[in-house]
Amino acid sequence: MKDIVISVQNALLSEAIGRALCQRGQFRCQQVAPGRPQEIVSVCKTLQADIVLMEVNRFPAATLEKRLETGERLRRMLPECRIVLLCDEVADPELAERVMGVRQLGQIDGFFYASVSAAYLSAALEAM
Repeated sequence: MKDIVISVQNALLSEAIGRALCQRGQFRCQQVAPGRPQEIVSVCKTLQADIVLMEVNRFPAATLEKRLETGERLRRMLPECRIVLLCDEVADPELAERVMGVRQLGQIDGFFYASVSAAYLSAALEAM
């Protein structure tokens, strides 16, 4: 069983992702609002999270820069926690390219496009 912290702007989407992951029985999910980076770090530390899944978009609380800052804090406190980003490659292809670039640089452990199926997302995260 893996503990995963989910930080996605849209509450409905966040709950849907959490429900899809938990239905497989391999995850315990906790949602955290994206505008609270310190809470994300705190919840991850408390749960000893295996994975943090954070949406990246153009909203101030969920920019790539903010998510990378949160990821760096997590790496210092909880080095074994996998940092994974979720972005919409259709709505913002330039941001999707930047996310892919930070993965290539090793600043994050993985990324997914919002267009992937719940089954694929769950299987890929389970494999991490």
